Amino acid sequence: MNIVISHITAHGKIYQRCEFESFADLEQYFVEEILGRTDRRSKVIGKVLIWANEERSS
Repeated sequence: MNIVISHITAHGKIYQRCEFESFADLEQYFVEEILGRTDRRSKVIGKVLIWANEERSS
């Protein structure tokens, strides 16, 4: 699985940007790292996954 990882900033928050060679690679990564986790927010645009850890307020 080849992933190009970079970081972007939007509205003062840092997001991880992962670009995949195939949809299968994206799906595999998503299932292993994001799915079912309540502490992460994510968006998929084409073969790019953008995600960040969710900040919890006290």
